[in-house]
Amino acid sequence: MPVKQDLNFAQAIELLRPLQKPRATLYGPRFGFFMAEATQALGGSLATASNILLSLGAQDLLAGEFVVLAEGEDAHTLYRLVDVQAPTVH
Repeated sequence: MPVKQDLNFAQAIELLRPLQKPRATLYGPRFGFFMAEATQALGGSLATASNILLSLGAQDLLAGEFVVLAEGEDAHTLYRLVDVQAPTVH
């Protein structure tokens, strides 16, 4: 898969949007995607994906939160596009 280095914000968001979904965490469901998924969607380069996510975050287009998926596991960063609100659980 070719690395997508020259993406503009709209193109990057279009590739990342489908990755967002509810995730089961130790403290309840959270909404977003993980770096590994973003890396794959953005062409397979971790460096490129990191730079794109950093750029989106600097423009307040991306938010991240630390989540723990299960007891005894390490924390992971879950990313979410800021225009997407997590579904509420009633």
